[in-house]
Amino acid sequence: MRHSVWYGAAIRGDVNKVSIGDNSSIGDRAVVHVAGIAGDYPTIIGNNVTVGPGAIIHACTLKDNCLIGASATILDGAVIESQAIVAPGSLVTAKTIVPSKALFAGSPAKVSMYIVSHEISFCKSI
Repeated sequence: MRHSVWYGAAIRGDVNKVSIGDNSSIGDRAVVHVAGIAGDYPTIIGNNVTVGPGAIIHACTLKDNCLIGASATILDGAVIESQAIVAPGSLVTAKTIVPSKALFAGSPAKVSMYIVSHEISFCKSI
């Protein structure tokens, strides 16, 4: 299993588990945490996932091949489906499901558009 955790990132599995898949990258100063008191959620990060710098990934699931923008926040119980993108600075609220191939943006985030094949292949190359 190979993944990258960049400078200043914090991965805290203190009250639950954190799982990070192959070829995934956790950006500078990102925070990955779990929940075990006000809800029992691990953090599951799939394969080929990019978490941008300064992002907060809290007690959620990021499925394979998704992209989380810089300074985005994903909260407890949220699920980011495969090949979805969360725009930089966006807030995905608790228990939200981001559909596959959707660009989620805003605060709170919602579907901005659906992405097409050539855009998905671009995400795999970064």
